[in-house]
Amino acid sequence: MKALLLCAGRGTRLGLKKTPKVMVKVNGKPILEHLVNHLNKHGITEIIINIHKDYEKIFKYFGTRLLYLYEPTLLGERGTEKILQGWLGDEYIVMNGDTLT
Repeated sequence: MKALLLCAGRGTRLGLKKTPKVMVKVNGKPILEHLVNHLNKHGITEIIINIHKDYEKIFKYFGTRLLYLYEPTLLGERGTEKILQGWLGDEYIVMNGDTLT
């Protein structure tokens, strides 16, 4: 099973200027770290995220632990899925990268 985490949002409602929403810390770790750890715990290690603004901070933190799709122009959830369909296959998980559940 593969996972797509949507991480390309701008974070405008939170007023974030230099920190991607997915890198906001909760209990000492970025939100994205909590999500990746949860997926890994359930055997999902093939994870791709879409990135846009301030992606360097995400890449610096996660390095090669994740796969990345850089979107110079935001594609929206459906556009991102369409581009990745060949890699994702027929069954995969999609999660918002800034939501803890």
